[in-house]
Amino acid sequence: MNRIFQIVFLTVIILILIIAIAGQVRINQIKEENEKLSQQVSDLKYENDKLRHELENPDIEDKANEQGYYDPDKEYYYSE
Repeated sequence: MNRIFQIVFLTVIILILIIAIAGQVRINQIKEENEKLSQQVSDLKYENDKLRHELENPDIEDKANEQGYYDPDKEYYYSE
């Protein structure tokens, strides 16, 4: 009887450890996903602010272009 109790006890402990480890792995995955999404939100907020600024100050880009400055993220097309 004592031997059966030990086996059951060890089995329960092992199952609890497996469940705890699986839960921690899932928590880590969710944290990584949360960090990625937070970075995407931050990037999109920056891009949104940049575009809003351009809309509010449309002549700034023209003045910069006149002085030889160009946006490296834009594609420029030239025709002859």
